Amino acid sequence: MKRGQVTYFIIAGLIVLLAVILIFSARLSFLKDVYEEQTNKLIGVPADIKPVEDYIQGCLNDVSKTGVDFVLLQGGYYGPNNSVELDLFKVAYWYDGKDVSPSLETVQNEISKFIDENIVSCIINFPDNNYNLTFKEQKASTKINNKNILINLNLNMNINFKNITFKLNKRFNVKLDSDAYDIYNSAKEIIKSEELNPSDIDLTFLAEIPYDINFFKNEEDEIVYVIESNQTTLYFANRFK
Repeated sequence: MKRGQVTYFIIAGLIVLLAVILIFSARLSFLKDVYEEQTNKLIGVPADIKPVEDYIQGCLNDVSKTGVDFVLLQGGYYGPNNSVELDLFKVAYWYDGKDVSPSLETVQNEISKFIDENIVSCIINFPDNNYNLTFKEQKASTKINNKNILINLNLNMNINFKNITFKLNKRFNVKLDSDAYDIYNSAKEIIKSEELNPSDIDLTFLAEIPYDINFFKNEEDEIVYVIESNQTTLYFANRFK
């Protein structure tokens, strides 16, 4: 066998050996992830990690409540584009020569957006500096029901404690007692009433709605409505052209 052929076979052998090593390493990594996932399911959350989970749940409770309140104060939006600017927040138009009110799905998505953008800043303030938290992904979803609001948060993160990294991939849940569904529908009825007669406010109709309703002029052609109950406050603005 010629010298060049020997060199060729050596290089080919090294390539095959390298490929085997890479495949074996990938397999080990995969099996390690599966093992950790199954172990976590079987033995539950380690005691050292439980305080972090409890803290995350507390953060979600607080951020969810704040998010619902803030979005409803702004007419169903986290960051409204077409709005009236008040001192501390912006109130979205629901009527602007025509009905431009948000759908219930939009309001739900805006609450989820608030949670997604604010939950990490709460969790990262976990008071024990012995923990190192690394976030991979967080995704909230919101459902406004007749008597409550359900919020889910899918959180994917790493928690490092005592040189051990725990992979937390979990759904956290919050259930808030709320009449936001009914308040929202009452506001939609007001918009329908004004569409029929945009030049007048039907006080008799407003008196039939079973919530406290106030309104004030912001500009000559702008009215801001406030609908309140013991649980919910909703602002929305109307502009008449």
